[in-house]
Amino acid sequence: MEKNEHSFSAIYHQFWKRAFDFRGRSSQAEFWLPFVVHRGIEVLIYMLMLIVYMMRFDEDNVFAPYIIPTLYYSLIIFSLILLIPEIAVIVRRLHDVGRHGWWVVVMLLNPLLIYSINGINYLFRHQSASNFATFFSFLILFWVISSTIWFIIQLSKASSEWTNR
Repeated sequence: MEKNEHSFSAIYHQFWKRAFDFRGRSSQAEFWLPFVVHRGIEVLIYMLMLIVYMMRFDEDNVFAPYIIPTLYYSLIIFSLILLIPEIAVIVRRLHDVGRHGWWVVVMLLNPLLIYSINGINYLFRHQSASNFATFFSFLILFWVISSTIWFIIQLSKASSEWTNR
């Protein structure tokens, strides 16, 4: 009996097997299936944190203050474990659509740009500079949103016949 290469388990196994492989290509399924599974796990952890947070107001629940930090730290550890493998599959997916793998740097900079908005607003908190801070914050948000949309479009494209860059 031949193993189905397009099954969920085969694709997910391939994700972990090539976790540190930044060369070659990855199909749409090899990118999107693990991506959706991982985001689903993160949503479940967030939902558990919300449920525990709502339960903490019950006086009989003495464990709630300890469960929330445990879930939070497990989410951080989960994200750190997935960081390099997800970057690798994104780079391979970019290769598959004919883009250079270094485009992933754009997406890695976006969270830093979002956090910089708070710093910009703090630095220019005086009334005379607030218009500049608002304009600069808008430019950053425009960049982050447009680059994220561009990135999703690139990752959703069909495979190209181009050679890897």
